[in-house]
Amino acid sequence: MKHDNHQTEQIPLVETLEARRTVAMKHLRVGPVHLDDIPKETSAADGRLWQDTWPDGTQRRVYTRDEGNTDASTFMLNFPPGYARPQELEYKKTNPVGRFEYHTCHEELFVLKGTFKFDDWYEMRDFGYFNHPPYWLHPAHQHAPEGVDLFITNSGPVDFTYVPIPEDWDQRELLMEGFPHKSRSRPVAALEIADLPWEPVLDPDGGRTGIEGKHLWDDLDDGWTTWLMRVPEGWSGTGAAEANPGGDRFLVIEGDLTLDRGEKVELSSMSYFCDPDQFVYPGAGTGSNEGCLAIRWTKDDTLGLPVLRF
Repeated sequence: MKHDNHQTEQIPLVETLEARRTVAMKHLRVGPVHLDDIPKETSAADGRLWQDTWPDGTQRRVYTRDEGNTDASTFMLNFPPGYARPQELEYKKTNPVGRFEYHTCHEELFVLKGTFKFDDWYEMRDFGYFNHPPYWLHPAHQHAPEGVDLFITNSGPVDFTYVPIPEDWDQRELLMEGFPHKSRSRPVAALEIADLPWEPVLDPDGGRTGIEGKHLWDDLDDGWTTWLMRVPEGWSGTGAAEANPGGDRFLVIEGDLTLDRGEKVELSSMSYFCDPDQFVYPGAGTGSNEGCLAIRWTKDDTLGLPVLRF
């Protein structure tokens, strides 16, 4: 089912820096770390902040968590085949339209494998993407008949509040009325990344870098950009690596990537790396043997990324 629910309501400008801090995605220095090296959590006994909407068979592997501070976290979540929320199945017995949920944290999610369904309203396939600010209403009945792998970043603990879905809902998600909307950034309700074209990423002089990208989201509160990048087999940067204040964060999906950051950083499929304080322009020491597909977050004004296409 194709769905164009990435059309969203505009959020008012934030009033103060302090208000923005309450929803900012905190990025911690990590890595490189490979998914296979992270312990699997399967219940509240294994790890904190386990959600009661996660049934038996759920697996979580946490790349990073701001433990005891904001509790912001980045993790891989696997729902088993047949995943559905029993609370929502019970609710729909007497309320067939279902209900919305919202959270007070900011949530960014990628569907990496499988299909993630939001009741019968719409579904997200690999690669699917959403980016929900606090108080963003979305259907609570979520299920994955064949199982699904999700990559998630939350700005804090996930809480749940529910409101009924109106019978005449037009399938355009929106912000809950009556709450402070503290982010200037545009929400993304549900995006099929495959619908976006691959476009060249340019160097500061407008030349091609050999990198291609898909621009997904801009964090206007904290300066980060989320995008999908790919490079071909045998690709390398040119010239000397140049370090600047900013930030760089990678999740390699396929292939390999070597970063030259004064020392070599080797990334393979499902490896994660984050430097929240420094962006290093890709010099000749940065490259890929097999080619690379990666989710990337940058805080930088030297690379010329494609424009937003939605």
